[in-house]
Amino acid sequence: MKYLLLLATFISSSFSLIGQFANPVTWEADWKHLGGDEYELIFKVEIDPGWNIYSQFLEGDDGPVATQIQIDAQSGLELIGDPTEEGTIKKGYDSVFEMDVIKIFNSGILRQRVKTSANPATIKGYITYMVCNEEMCLPPTDSEFTLNLSPDGPSTDESLLGGDALIDTEAPLLGDNIAPAGNPVSWSTTIEDLGNQEYLLKITAEFQPPWTIYSQFIEEDGPIPTTFTYNEAEYYTLIDSTEESGKKIKDGYDAIFGIDVKKIVEGPAVFTQKVKVTDPQQWISGDLMFMTCDDEQCLPPAYRYFRARPATLEAEMSSEPFSETKAATTQVSDAIVTLYGDLTKPDLGNPLGTCQTAPPEVKQSSMGRIFFLGFIGGLIALLTPCVFPMIPLTVSFFTKRSANRSKGVTNATLYAGFIVLVYLLLSAPFHLLDSVSPDILNQISTNVWLNLGFFVIFLVFAFSFFGYFEIALPASWTNKSTQAEGIGGLLGIFFMAL
Repeated sequence: MKYLLLLATFISSSFSLIGQFANPVTWEADWKHLGGDEYELIFKVEIDPGWNIYSQFLEGDDGPVATQIQIDAQSGLELIGDPTEEGTIKKGYDSVFEMDVIKIFNSGILRQRVKTSANPATIKGYITYMVCNEEMCLPPTDSEFTLNLSPDGPSTDESLLGGDALIDTEAPLLGDNIAPAGNPVSWSTTIEDLGNQEYLLKITAEFQPPWTIYSQFIEEDGPIPTTFTYNEAEYYTLIDSTEESGKKIKDGYDAIFGIDVKKIVEGPAVFTQKVKVTDPQQWISGDLMFMTCDDEQCLPPAYRYFRARPATLEAEMSSEPFSETKAATTQVSDAIVTLYGDLTKPDLGNPLGTCQTAPPEVKQSSMGRIFFLGFIGGLIALLTPCVFPMIPLTVSFFTKRSANRSKGVTNATLYAGFIVLVYLLLSAPFHLLDSVSPDILNQISTNVWLNLGFFVIFLVFAFSFFGYFEIALPASWTNKSTQAEGIGGLLGIFFMAL
């Protein structure tokens, strides 16, 4: 079916154009002696801008031709494991084949380990690949290679690949700079007692630019979101969903996937989940899946496993499943299969079960209704003990210091305007800086040391009101205030509003 589709495409549109394009793909072959009778075959590809080839790991046979390494069979030759690939790899929608595929852009490397009893050994074969751009595909191409392997020979081979691609013995392999050893994201977890049988599970990711991880809240057909899965148990219940915060969260265009996404561009990233626990001696466990990328490439999705015991506030993070969380292994396997294929696409017309009834739609309030409710709330707030005693002071402030009614109205208008200005200035950082937490004012107002400081200040003023001592401004301050009475009056209104 795949080749019939390609044949129809080429007959209708490509034959008249193929002669106008030089092959936009260049291959280089190399090998490395791993010790004993094992070698690694290395195939480096350079792709012109605007073109791409396809991954070895495509889903099904109804799309493009997957890149394949074909090695001629010979006596004493054995392939070790599956081939691997690395480079600028993107998964997403393909406009030519109208489906999701995995593509390789710009440059990449394919590797295959082999074992041979011959010394020296000559390995022959070919690489099958298809190259496309956004509008058309060239016919599948076979590039032949011949590699002369010898444990005593040079680490590079000067054979030709496809008849026109010389081995570049000076250029470093792309794979040498793909990523640091291991994954650049380091994970840790802690658990805190909130009281009333509630606990806070905190999972932290540490990483440095240019590496990023993606938010939990991104749409499909893009990068893999950071996903948390908690193993079900009768002794604890999740409260709400997992929240996320980061030093710098960016919501905008992603050059790798070509769409707008939400990602955390600088660590630490903190994910928190509240739980209600009935048996604190039992483990709360689960796993997380995440993808990390820089400006040019993405590493394969990785998985971490976590668990915490509320009774002792123990918390652990591991790259392998814990013995109590074997169920997570199945979830990881399913995620890998979903990423690389081997699963049939879901039939949306025949679901396995019915969905629950959607929650009722919440109607949005009009601006007029919001303003009216805010006005009523302000009138009610006048009756609170913190505000009501200030009304006589505020009224007398404007009536006694104003020579006439016009001056009083002006001062009162300035007072109201300064209140609006104060709130506007307080909200400005949240509109301009993504890194400012929306909860920062609440954190400041509930800070223990700040409130203790105010407590001490109030005690000092209280003893002064009782007559134990008098608080008076320095004479120099009073003189300067008298000299700038006009400015002081305006500042007085401002600070009263503040």
